Amino acid sequence: MTYPPAVYFGDSGQFNATTRPANLRPDVSMTTGVDVSFLVGADQSDAEFTLFRWDAGPTPVEAFAHFHRTMTETFFVVSGIMTFFNGAEWKEAGPGDVEFVPKGSVHGFRNDHGETSILMLATPGAPREAYFALLADRASGASTVTPDEWVQICAQHDQFYPH
Repeated sequence: MTYPPAVYFGDSGQFNATTRPANLRPDVSMTTGVDVSFLVGADQSDAEFTLFRWDAGPTPVEAFAHFHRTMTETFFVVSGIMTFFNGAEWKEAGPGDVEFVPKGSVHGFRNDHGETSILMLATPGAPREAYFALLADRASGASTVTPDEWVQICAQHDQFYPH
């Protein structure tokens, strides 16, 4: 494996780093008790990656088994215990543990031990903000999306949800 090719060819460095303060409100709050913060969006990283924080409350919430055709996901447990599905079995992960999911790998996760916080890194960076907003609408019952439309939306986001 070699180092990736250069993509920046300026004569000197740029001054365009950004900071997202930790005290900002979550970008999406779901009635299920999940708050999602968009730490680095695809637009910020030129679609190289996205980074989200997923904070789940005490009520168990599950991302059902699915896979992605175009991106890998890496989950870092910040606090609490997250239970991950690797396509064959569920395994618990605690603070500092990392779950890596290659493209095409069936996976899921749930917080069946109470409050949990994870970081979700996707590469390349897909614009997932609208998808998380739709999840919030669907969880609240406010969504007008039919089950067939939901399957189409999931397909657009490279996910397969068995039903």
